[in-house]
Formats: sequence, structure tokens, C-alpha cells
Amino acid sequence: MFHIFEGALELYEGELLQGLEVRGVTEFEQWLAVRRRQLALRAAAAAGELAEAAAAAGDGQAAVEWARRARDINPADEEAVRRLMELQLRTGDRAGALRAYELLEGWLDAEFDAVPSIRTRELADRARGDAPPADGAGPSPGSTGAATRAGGREGGGARD
Repeated sequence: MFHIFEGALELYEGELLQGLEVRGVTEFEQWLAVRRRQLALRAAAAAGELAEAAAAAGDGQAAVEWARRARDINPADEEAVRRLMELQLRTGDRAGALRAYELLEGWLDAEFDAVPSIRTRELADRARGDAPPADGAGPSPGSTGAATRAGGREGGGARD
């Protein structure tokens, strides 16, 4: 089954009909936007599945590459960024995990004036060496989304 995902990702080269702009045909513009998003989400999910499969098979480097691909396709998926960071930490790439965090942090700030969720910030602290390794406990209470800068409310736009 994973060979299907690999084949699909070989074909996925980015946005459907990239660069095409059709003005004045609202229905087509809406259809294209929805279809582009659907295909990107499917491609990111396939890359995430491949990352999980590679990790389960003990291929840390392949897992990191697939996780990076998932993050690149869908930078709004904070869970995918955490998966990438975790895999990078497992392979000893603390600097890579911090780069992944900083990219997410910059993206959330620019797009939503938001910060990463508590869980993601704790993972970045681990990468910096500021926090002990995760003990396998569940997520912290209230860590279900990105917090906005104004008031620390949940829901800054990134999936957690």
C-alpha cells in the first residue's frame, strides 16, 4: 500500500494548475481553490503515512524526509511539524528540529499573528535542551491549538 503513496507523491509536483488565473468565472475559481486544497491535504497525509511507516521500520532518515515533505506541502499542519521535530530529535538532529519549529513560528506569526501550541513549544524546549525528554504522558491540558498573541486564546489557525 505504501508504494501507492510513494507513486502518488512522485506525481504531486505542487499546486494543481499552478499559475493559472481565471478572472470573472467565480464558480471555476472556487472549484479550483477547493480542489487544490484537497489534493495538497491528500499529498501531505500520504507523506505523513510514509513517515510513520519508515519510522516503524527503523529508517529514521527516510522518516525525517517524508515528514519534511508533509510539512512542506501543508505548513499549517502543526501536528505534522511536531512529527518532523520528534523524528529529527530521535535521529539526533536537534538543530533541524529547532529550524522546523522556527519555520512554523514565523509562518503562524505572519499568517495569523499566532504562536505555536504549548505542546509544540515544549517540544522546541526539548530540542534546545531546556526541558526533560517526554515521558510518554498525554498532552498538557489546554494544548489543543495555537494561541494568538493577543490574550493567549486557542485557535490561531494551525491544526494541532
